[in-house]
Amino acid sequence: MEIEPKNRESENILGDHEHTSDFSPTPNKILTFNGKDGNSEAARRPGATLDREMTKIRGNSLFVIIVSSIMMSFACAELMVFASPFLELVPPIMCLTDSEWHACEKEQACTPGVQYALVDDDKYSLKNWVQDLDIVCSPEWKIGMIGSAIFVGMFVGALVLSPVSDIYGRRPVHIIGVVVSLIGSIWIYFFPNWTSVLTSLFFKGVGMYTRLSISYLYTLEMFDEERCKPVATIIMSINNSLSSLMALYFIFGGRDATFFLLSSIFILGYSLIFIPLLPESPKFLFSLKKYNATRSTLIRIAEINGVKYEKLPFQEELELHGLAGFKAEEHLQVIEEKDGESKSFLELFTNFKLFTNMCVTIFVYMFNVFSMYMISFMVKYLPGDKYWNLFFIGLADFIPSVLSGVLMALLPTKKAMILTHGFICIAVAISFITNYYDNDGIVDPAYTGENFDMSNFVSNNIAYISMAVIFLIRFAITLESCLNFYIVYELFPANFASVVYGGCNILAGLVSIFSPMAVEIFDNPLILVFVMACICTFLCTILIEGTKTLT
Repeated sequence: MEIEPKNRESENILGDHEHTSDFSPTPNKILTFNGKDGNSEAARRPGATLDREMTKIRGNSLFVIIVSSIMMSFACAELMVFASPFLELVPPIMCLTDSEWHACEKEQACTPGVQYALVDDDKYSLKNWVQDLDIVCSPEWKIGMIGSAIFVGMFVGALVLSPVSDIYGRRPVHIIGVVVSLIGSIWIYFFPNWTSVLTSLFFKGVGMYTRLSISYLYTLEMFDEERCKPVATIIMSINNSLSSLMALYFIFGGRDATFFLLSSIFILGYSLIFIPLLPESPKFLFSLKKYNATRSTLIRIAEINGVKYEKLPFQEELELHGLAGFKAEEHLQVIEEKDGESKSFLELFTNFKLFTNMCVTIFVYMFNVFSMYMISFMVKYLPGDKYWNLFFIGLADFIPSVLSGVLMALLPTKKAMILTHGFICIAVAISFITNYYDNDGIVDPAYTGENFDMSNFVSNNIAYISMAVIFLIRFAITLESCLNFYIVYELFPANFASVVYGGCNILAGLVSIFSPMAVEIFDNPLILVFVMACICTFLCTILIEGTKTLT
């Protein structure tokens, strides 16, 4: 079936990658279909939309198995960060003094001439880097470099690879992240010395950025909009369940911290296997107005899902050809390519709506990362078993990850973020009330419990109350984190989203450097969280919705 433009020789409107020509549409073009005037209602049908086409090719969903390799790459990206405290964990130390062994601290054990030994049968005695790197007597700054190497790598990854992703695509950057992380994991597992550990962690940091940001975008851009929020909920839930699963490993007797390095190698290997089958993100290609490349990707996905895909012109494509006043015919032959001109990421700074959303998003992201790491550093001061504390903090990450999906289904993401930041303010306010009534854990000796007294009750149960308060605050911050990850995808065109994530990570990385200092310097560092949460609550009200399609 053919459609011929009037007053032109037979010429097809659209095209594929095999046949290209310069196409300059004439104004007031008239189409005919089966001899009918193109202006006739009987001849008019709507052009395709990308989301509708992606919904049509779901088929048997076998493609989801291939995409699961990207999902797992994102979900397990922070495995190394969660494992680091246990890879550095020093068990109880015994020192030999006057021919007798006794418990001692690191300072005494590392005094010249003092003989010390690590307790082998303690639950905190793990197979880790303590002896390989001589962590017991290494200076604090050197041990701190282990964590710093990861964040330096993330900073470099965000700075270099964010614009690369928005220019060359999600797939090549995802591949870089997987390959670099895999090399780093293998190197650090088999050669645990200071040079290899710091070098490997730097590369893993570069890979971690690409997997946390680019792989997240890549995953969501492989699904139609109806599936995006459920998929985002699933992968965030997997990511935030890792610390609890890690804690359970130790609680039930696991003592090999390097097991998580090996797990990382297998997960990255799984991601690597499916790379040849992964196409480029159709939403990214569409945002660049590469319509034929978009159709090629849809055809590839349809074949995997067992669906026959019929190539149709997109409505935006018709407008590009000067046919905005006409609607595409269902059987329009697609044989000629004419891609549109995509806009530069500088549009983020010249478009008021995009610029406003970018500034708000970056500030909220900085607050979230700073608060998340600060709470993590505060956990080490909590009394009780380290493994159980980690388990409960892990639950405070996992539960809101699931809840975020419910919240996004019930409310627009903007409203959900306003509500969540308000919740953070309330949670921190509860901690202020607890501190007000706490008497440094000292209970009045005359207190019998017969007449309720808040100060004595709090002081008598401060260990449990402190854990509950930290749980509540962490719960609220993780809920905000899940929403903040998704809103970048929701508010920004696909060809700008990676740059926004890069800006978020660069500035958040710089700010997060001060999170451990805040814990040590301030008597109550949660005041910072309260102030920033109140500011974020206001800023979220000025987010401008509907900006994803501005370009």
